[in-house]
Amino acid sequence: VFAQHPRSHRVSADQILSDYRTGKFSRLRDVYDGSFVIVVVDGGRQQLHVASDRLGTQPIYYRHAKGSLVFGPEVKALLTAADEDARLSEAGLVNLLITGYNLGDRTLFEDVYALEPGSVLTYDLDRRTKSLERYWKIVYDPAPALARRRVAAEALYESTRRAHELHLADQPREFDLLLSGGLDSRGILGILDELGVKPNRALCWGMRDDIPGSDAWIAQRLADEFQLPFFFLPYDTDQLAEIAPEWAYVSE
Repeated sequence: VFAQHPRSHRVSADQILSDYRTGKFSRLRDVYDGSFVIVVVDGGRQQLHVASDRLGTQPIYYRHAKGSLVFGPEVKALLTAADEDARLSEAGLVNLLITGYNLGDRTLFEDVYALEPGSVLTYDLDRRTKSLERYWKIVYDPAPALARRRVAAEALYESTRRAHELHLADQPREFDLLLSGGLDSRGILGILDELGVKPNRALCWGMRDDIPGSDAWIAQRLADEFQLPFFFLPYDTDQLAEIAPEWAYVSE
C-alpha cells in the first residue's frame, strides 16, 4: 500500500490498523494507492473485512454458503474448503466463451464470486451475513481539456512520474529495468533519470540483438546512452520443448 501525502511513502500494516481504528476505511477512498488486499478482523464489532485496491490488481474470490465465508486468491482454494461441490454457472461460462473473461463479480461457479475492484467485503461473525461496499469506481469521462494534445501529454507525464515516485518511495537498494526499443520503457527510463534514480541494469530479450533498428538493438543504444549495464536474454523456438515443463510449473 502506498500514499502520496505528506510525501510518497509505503504504508505499513500497523499504520493501516491505526487508520482503521480512527475512521474505518475512509482512507481507502482518499489516501491509499497501489496494489493490495487488506484484511482486518475487528473483534470488538465482530466483523471481518476484505478490501481490494482500486483496480483489483490482485484477485480475490469468495464463497458464502451454509453460514460460512471462505476467500482467497484462487477459486480452487475455495472449492477445497467447502463441504459440497460448486455448480457450474451457465451465465459465467457464456461470458467467458464470448469475452474471454468473467464480467463483474461472476465466475464459472454459481456460488463463487470475485471481489470487484475498489470494494470492501464485510462479514458479520455473529449473524454470519455478508455485505459489499464499492468505495471507488473508475469513470471513463475525460476532461474536455484533454482533447488538446499538449494537455494530454502533460497529464500522462505527471501521472507516470507520480507512479514511479510512489513505487520508489521505500528507496530500494537496487532494481532492474526491462528495456525495449518501445516508447513505454523509454519513458520509464527518462522518468528514472529525472528522478535521479538509476537501475542496476537493463534487461532485454529476443532472438537476436544485432539487427539494426530492432527493439533489442535500440535498447542496447539506450542503455549505453544512460550508462547502464545491458544484458540480452536470447531465446528461440528450438528451446521450447526443453523448457516448457519447467516454464509451466513455475508459472502455475
